[in-house]
Amino acid sequence: MVFVTNNRIYRINIMSKKIVDIINEEIKNLNNEGVGDKYLEKTHGIPDVDTQYDKIMKQQALGQQEDVIYSEGDWKLIRNPKSLKNFEPSVRGVIDTQGNLYLENKPERIHHDILKILVGKGLLPNYVFKKNWNAFLPNQIGFLTVQRYNNGAIAIGHSNKLIYDEQDFRKYYNIYDEFMKKASAKNPDIGFETKLVSGKFIELKKASEISKTNQVYEQTKGNHYMR
Repeated sequence: MVFVTNNRIYRINIMSKKIVDIINEEIKNLNNEGVGDKYLEKTHGIPDVDTQYDKIMKQQALGQQEDVIYSEGDWKLIRNPKSLKNFEPSVRGVIDTQGNLYLENKPERIHHDILKILVGKGLLPNYVFKKNWNAFLPNQIGFLTVQRYNNGAIAIGHSNKLIYDEQDFRKYYNIYDEFMKKASAKNPDIGFETKLVSGKFIELKKASEISKTNQVYEQTKGNHYMR
């Protein structure tokens, strides 16, 4: 009897140990699950469900909290966002004469595309869409194109080629600054800086037979021509 009892106790101890081992293994798997999901997503293109869920919830929250004037998939164009918390780096936007800021949440469209949306919705009533809109000053066409500087403030966009030269920038500074100040007053929780988003000027040849516009185009290889 004693042996049998001891044997039973011994068997119970073995079973208990197996159960504990199984539980520990499951806990370990749970802890490593996120790492495994990331690995599968990176190597085999299998999406991380939790990450996708977080993105969806983030976009839904953005749509509920902000004034979305246009959306396509998870890309949105938002008027006067409350903050830049849910906005990605380098997103583009437009400031109108009243200081309204229209900003995309993801850097997927160029200014040309955003302007077409605004004009189509009648949000730039004094502007007739032109292909060469970036050959004019903001006070001439009624808007200023801007872009977020990495993860920071909103700055003057690449498409403003008329101020790529430092002397021209200083000459027209007040015109651009007026738009930025109006936007800052209407969007007090967002930073605005009256500077080119690239932070660089181009050395233009004043006596050149090539126009300033074409010089900018050549020196930037057209990369910022319609952005």
